[in-house]
Amino acid sequence: MEKLFDGPMNVGYPQDSADRKQKDALMQQKIKQIAQTNMVDILKKLPTEFLKGVYMKKDVLEYIFKNGQNSQLVNFLQNNF
Repeated sequence: MEKLFDGPMNVGYPQDSADRKQKDALMQQKIKQIAQTNMVDILKKLPTEFLKGVYMKKDVLEYIFKNGQNSQLVNFLQNNF
């Protein structure tokens, strides 16, 4: 595994720490990819049966329609529920 954290003149983390930190950095990148998924894409993937209870909360939907700043999400909700 290539050392990611070595500095000039071989000054850096000890190898075992460098390996752990590199694995942690890769894990954080994967988590970031998952977490930064578009909400509309998430809603499209969830079963409608699962979402029915949420969509019955008219006050929540009305709040999103009135105050939502993500026009893609607002449009999706207005057109589908």
